[in-house]
Amino acid sequence: MDSFGQAFAAALLLILQQVGTLFGSQSGAEATLATPTYTRRPTSTPTWTATRRPTSTPTATPTVTRTRTPRPTPTATSTRRPSVTPTVTNTRRWTSTPTITRTRTSTPTFTLTRTPSRTRTPSRTPTVTATRTDTRTPTLTRTPRPTATPTATLDPALLATPTRDPGNPTGLAAATGVGPAQKLPSALLVYPLIEADAGGSPRDTRVEIVNLTGMSVSVHCAYIDSVSCNSTDFTVTLTASQPLSWMASSGYRSLSSYTAVPPFTGSGELKCAVEARTAELSSHNALQGRALVSKSSPAETVGYTAIGFRRLTPGYYGGVFNLDGDEYEQCPDRLHFSVLANQTGSDSELLLVPCTENVIYGGTSTPITLSIINEFEDVLSASVSLTCTLRRRFSTISPLRGTTLGTTTAHLIVRGVSVPVIGLVIDRFTGYGAAAVSSNEPYLEGGRSATVELP
Repeated sequence: MDSFGQAFAAALLLILQQVGTLFGSQSGAEATLATPTYTRRPTSTPTWTATRRPTSTPTATPTVTRTRTPRPTPTATSTRRPSVTPTVTNTRRWTSTPTITRTRTSTPTFTLTRTPSRTRTPSRTPTVTATRTDTRTPTLTRTPRPTATPTATLDPALLATPTRDPGNPTGLAAATGVGPAQKLPSALLVYPLIEADAGGSPRDTRVEIVNLTGMSVSVHCAYIDSVSCNSTDFTVTLTASQPLSWMASSGYRSLSSYTAVPPFTGSGELKCAVEARTAELSSHNALQGRALVSKSSPAETVGYTAIGFRRLTPGYYGGVFNLDGDEYEQCPDRLHFSVLANQTGSDSELLLVPCTENVIYGGTSTPITLSIINEFEDVLSASVSLTCTLRRRFSTISPLRGTTLGTTTAHLIVRGVSVPVIGLVIDRFTGYGAAAVSSNEPYLEGGRSATVELP
């Protein structure tokens, strides 16, 4: 019998007992025996069944934990990985900065911010700022400033009519070759200015020469007169590291070294070369020199450094100097001077000698072109002629006159047409109320071949 039937029977018996007691149909002894037995049955059955039913129901609740299994679905966040695709937007970052706002949406974009560091390489483009040099081009606008054009044709005594060169400031092609390096031991020295009178008055020149090697050398020299082009040659011997000087008007003689320098009078140039005893370059390149030219009326002294040419390849001395850039250094193609224009109290002088010269058979002649650029970048030109040597005051060259040039200073470019030339300028000016003088040595540009032959 199930629990429900038992409970129903117990309840029915209880009712019957109460009815019996009312009607006296049963004895008290029977009633007491029946009640204990029936009361025990209902108490035991509910407790047994009630405890098991609740325990079974909670077991069903673990099934609720299965609802947690959908939580792994957040693995669907892997779909965020396609957010890496915004790396394609890097191309946009090169073009515009607004793409930077996308980097705020996710932290992975911070790795992408490293790639914009490549944008620093375009910062090299500021090297284009070198175009600032173009700002120098406005200097070309200075050429039209001097509206007052020099009227060189007003002077009937012009030796050369100045002309303007439009376009190219100098009107000369680009110089090529390499000129001689200066202030170095050389094999050939050229003194472009030597002046002396009998007895050393009023003009005289002190010639200086030094041996820069640790061995004795023989030096063959020749004076060349600027008027007759005749030469006078001689030989001196210099011991190791020995300097030697003499006055041109009196010469020099040494019994110990068997050296004799003849006196010289007049005006001209001096060329000296090493008679090398061996083929090594150290035997050839040994000399440096300079000269001091003085006058007593008017009183002035000019000092300058002799122009040197080095031997470039080993070989023996033969009296012929091929200044071709192979055997010896080349002659300069052009000479550049910064000069003072002729004006009151100032009359400078241009001195030139040819690079190509055969001392035995006379001097060399060549036309000389002069390009003069004033302070306003106007370009004037002139030409003069050289035979043996050239000495010309600026007052005799119209473009170098202050009235023609229009400025007090000028850039003078000198070039020999037939053969290259070398030389210097003597600046004469007034300082503190007195006449002053200074040598002006040129900047040597380019190189041209020449030949010098000594006796």
